[in-house]
Amino acid sequence: MLLGFKTKLKLNNQQRTQMAKHAGVARHAWNWGLGLTKQILDDNQNNPEEKIKFPSAIDLHKWLVALVKPECPWYYESSKCAPQFALRCQLYGSELIIADRWLPSSKTCSSCGNHNSDLTLSDRIYNCNSCGVSLDRDWNAAINLSRWSHHQTAVRPRSGFPHSRTSPS
Repeated sequence: MLLGFKTKLKLNNQQRTQMAKHAGVARHAWNWGLGLTKQILDDNQNNPEEKIKFPSAIDLHKWLVALVKPECPWYYESSKCAPQFALRCQLYGSELIIADRWLPSSKTCSSCGNHNSDLTLSDRIYNCNSCGVSLDRDWNAAINLSRWSHHQTAVRPRSGFPHSRTSPS
């Protein structure tokens, strides 16, 4: 037997705005996925000898993160953690800067900028082949992220929960 419960939410204006933003992001992601799968189906019908593999939900999510989110920064405004971090930053008077998850901060030398693509997760020491610097991998990534953040746009809350991207002052 399945039981269902209805709960009526009593939202204030801030919560209603945040909920509408989240619904808009979800609707955009859903429509993007539908459009992509429709393109694949149409292509498979037009070219039956060269069929494209139909993507799974996990594939669609990975593509969404890799392709759409960098072009649509407003996705992060209603993500799970960005609003919470933005509120904490507002409490402490700091600013939130979100780095791309694929930024090669630990594979780039913080001294000369050389990129070491052979570095694996098990390598805990970063050794630069170009300038010879040897650092802890996490410390090297922290230096690179610190330098990267000085050239980026900050995410700063307006007046509480809904936050917008503004340039740092």
